[in-house]
Amino acid sequence: MCARYSDEWTAELLDPERRFHGLGIGELLEELGLEAGMTVVEYGCGPGLVALQAAAMVGPSGKVYGIDVHEGMVSLVKERAAEAGLANVSALLKDGPAAPLPCGTADIVTCFLVFHYMESRAERQALADDLARLVKPGGSAAVLQWNERWNNGVTYEETVDLLTSAGLRCDGSYSVCDNQYRVVGVRPGE
Repeated sequence: MCARYSDEWTAELLDPERRFHGLGIGELLEELGLEAGMTVVEYGCGPGLVALQAAAMVGPSGKVYGIDVHEGMVSLVKERAAEAGLANVSALLKDGPAAPLPCGTADIVTCFLVFHYMESRAERQALADDLARLVKPGGSAAVLQWNERWNNGVTYEETVDLLTSAGLRCDGSYSVCDNQYRVVGVRPGE
């Protein structure tokens, strides 16, 4: 693993208190309307903290895809899903400009604490476009991000603009918790 993906850092990624400041993963997913039988994509899944919780919640009739750019994280999600007996989880490597899934795959796409890794507005827009591409009509993409102080300048307003530019409707009912903000964009139904 590269230095960024040390055992210590991976342990931090698996600590919901540290990552989400008191909000439970299940609570975040319930707020998004997650139900049994749905398909979820965790974009930038790291070790699969959200993916495994989502898999338990959607049950055997649902499906969860974890997408990451690091092979070690993809392998770790696969291992953790197998250990937990979650056959409805697939972990996939994103090694190109888009996630290796077809358009309209997911009812819900999550992208938690990822935008700040993109160095430019163009890279962040490409990510937002890919999130929107994966969402089914009537489905949603949820971005949870550090506030401006922690976020390398990716403001709440920019995130709303990125998702809106990608074709998602952001209705303005965004929650803010501690040092983070959440934005949910919905793909208009057909």
